Amino acid sequence: MTARSGSGASTVNGRARSGEDTAGRSPALKITGARTIVVGAPWRELTFVELLTDRGLVGVGEVRMVNKTSTLVACLEELAPRYVIGSDPFDVERLAWNILRADYGRPEEITQSALAAFEVACWDLMGQALGVPIWKLLGGRMRDRVPAYANGWYQA
Repeated sequence: MTARSGSGASTVNGRARSGEDTAGRSPALKITGARTIVVGAPWRELTFVELLTDRGLVGVGEVRMVNKTSTLVACLEELAPRYVIGSDPFDVERLAWNILRADYGRPEEITQSALAAFEVACWDLMGQALGVPIWKLLGGRMRDRVPAYANGWYQA
């Protein structure tokens, strides 16, 4: 259930979106490791990031880059120990700031894609830790049905 606290912040199951419960306690979730997995064939590879936590939760993020997969993997593997491992997945804003500004200054396609994979995995972890679907953390239901799209362009 989504509710509003007195400060106007959204809460889900008694926890604010920041991960703190309404009594101000943190869920004490820490990222302890990161794995990168590439699936597919050249030109249409999908790069997955798994973020491991001290509570045994695993968050998964995914991104696709055309013809730059090895560069993306190198970026993910460089950024993970510097900014991701040891961090709180509920503090996505700090993670984004550190990756985009503190080190690189002017992020481009590779860094933005790496951040996207890490951020999606963090949202996955937040949903698991709070026991709610991610759509509730992102503001709740907007409609009862979602249009689907499929692309049959790829050959197996």
